[in-house]
Amino acid sequence: MFTSAIALLALTFSPPVYSTPVHAALGAVGPLDAATKFPLWYQDANGLRLGYCFDPVFCFLGAQLPKPAQPPSVPNNFPAEMFYWDADATMPTNNGGQAFMRLGVEAAFLPGPGVVDGQQVTFGRMRFRLDNLQAGATYTITHPYGVDTFVAKTAGVRGINATTDVGCVPKVAGVACDVTLALGSRIGPFLTWDPAVAPAPPTGYIGNFSVPHRVTGSPLGTNVFRVDGPDVGGPGINSIQTNLFQVSGQISAVSPAPVPPAPVPPPAPVPPPAPVAQLSPASLNFGSVKRPATSAPQRVTVTNTATAVLTIASIAIGGANPGDFAVAAKTCGATLAPAASCTVDVTFTPTQHNPRSATLAIADNAAGSPQTVALTGTGL
Repeated sequence: MFTSAIALLALTFSPPVYSTPVHAALGAVGPLDAATKFPLWYQDANGLRLGYCFDPVFCFLGAQLPKPAQPPSVPNNFPAEMFYWDADATMPTNNGGQAFMRLGVEAAFLPGPGVVDGQQVTFGRMRFRLDNLQAGATYTITHPYGVDTFVAKTAGVRGINATTDVGCVPKVAGVACDVTLALGSRIGPFLTWDPAVAPAPPTGYIGNFSVPHRVTGSPLGTNVFRVDGPDVGGPGINSIQTNLFQVSGQISAVSPAPVPPAPVPPPAPVPPPAPVAQLSPASLNFGSVKRPATSAPQRVTVTNTATAVLTIASIAIGGANPGDFAVAAKTCGATLAPAASCTVDVTFTPTQHNPRSATLAIADNAAGSPQTVALTGTGL
């Protein structure tokens, strides 16, 4: 039946090309509150339990509690959505745009609208929204719970717009939400304010949502929001990053003391983007040519298929009979921009009456250098 496995709702307009695998994250969920039919708390792998969070300053409020002075209840005193935990990060992108990330564990009602008893659901959420990118270009997002790669769909607002919710969604009519399903998302352990950076969080809370702050808790040691891709921060700015998060979470009254996480080694440095040189065709056959005539030129096209600049050190003829072949013309210079192409024209002037061969070699800074094209022809 539906509640026997993790259900996934993916509102993803620019689906990820690549993402890191799921790791151990949340560890337990509390009993249901009889007045709301939502869990009293969620607990991460470090033993930190977070309950309802309704403070209008310290918490992220999807919607205000209708009657703050009264205990929560459904349907009379509960907002349309509530976050047990939330961490948001934003930073500017190209031409006044914005990169936005939301990580959260949420309570809501589906299909809604409004607060309807019997429609209670909980889920873990990961959301990325980025503006003013290069349409069709690839962008890599590094965040506290992994690395995801997307292709921008448009060059305007929300060229990347991806939301993934893991929990008992979509809601099955007449079936109570299995609140344990939210434990299967990539969220967790919970990020909290870094205690080494002042100020300390308010008593009973893991942060103050109204104050951006450095955080700790990433199981991968990546307590940042970073985006790498062409011109993401403006012309020639291919990487942007922030370590400031707006964090929301209230420690449950029955929460045990959190277990300090084991030290996490620093992440391996992310290698810079590398060029990729593609030569077409892979060989040129000039057929039979009566010496001392020279053949018509044949063309080799060089394409840089990556996002880094290709540097060309030399273009030369080598191999068994280099004197029989020559570079007649070329448009390739010292560098080749990403997604750009250039050409090399080669001719054949046989010096002997037999099969001749050589190699066109292009030395560059791409993997597999030098790139080569086989040259053959027969002298008559």
